Amino acid sequence: MRSLVCLLLGALFLTGCERDINFTLAQTEPKLVVEATIENGQPPLVILSKSLPFFDTLRPSQLATSFITDAMVVVTHNGVSYPLKGYRTSVAGQTLGYYYTVDSVQPGLFLRGALQQTYSLRINWQGKTYEAQTRIPALTRRIDSVFWRPAHPIIHRVKWRST
Repeated sequence: MRSLVCLLLGALFLTGCERDINFTLAQTEPKLVVEATIENGQPPLVILSKSLPFFDTLRPSQLATSFITDAMVVVTHNGVSYPLKGYRTSVAGQTLGYYYTVDSVQPGLFLRGALQQTYSLRINWQGKTYEAQTRIPALTRRIDSVFWRPAHPIIHRVKWRST
């Protein structure tokens, strides 16, 4: 009887009360989302989009319209400005993305990242200017040694016979 009471109390303790909490989030204006990279030996890559509501169900059409295609994007290095060109990524007429990178048609404005160099990013969109700066650090990880270890001695004692 005592174990039955302990079991029931334990079950009651483990099955706590649940209550749904419903709240309404205030609607806000979409914000600019910037994802930009520049790596050693690679051209800059900038993806611009608008923020999406957190609790909404994401639909492909909503995602396709979230990409920003009308911004002016410029990367500056050593006082030289490199305007980036926008490219659309699509499959079967469906937009999958939009990104900005160097204009491959103008080789004089082709930029690749280099170690220990500083780069500035300037984005003009809807009358606002956004700026950022980054530096590609020097390589600090290098292979300092390579070694070889012989296999376990038991493996050397195995002799194979062909039949």
